[in-house]
Amino acid sequence: MRVFVLIALFLSGCSTESAPPPVNVRLVGGTELLQALVKTYSDAIPGITFSSTVQRPGAIGAVDAVETGMGEMALTGAGAAVR
Repeated sequence: MRVFVLIALFLSGCSTESAPPPVNVRLVGGTELLQALVKTYSDAIPGITFSSTVQRPGAIGAVDAVETGMGEMALTGAGAAVR
């Protein structure tokens, strides 16, 4: 879970010249836990929005969705896949 926070912080960037465009991280999965993660990450990391996207059944479907660009993170039964 700490890896997601570090990735999100990296994606947010640091610029003193101008505000970076808003970042939205799309999570792919098929469980109610996904909605809880979206809310938790959105509350914990300012400047980045998290949303759930296409609900794909199973770990393979979720990872395939990340690989095809349908989301940036996938919640799977075995853990998480990040691209």
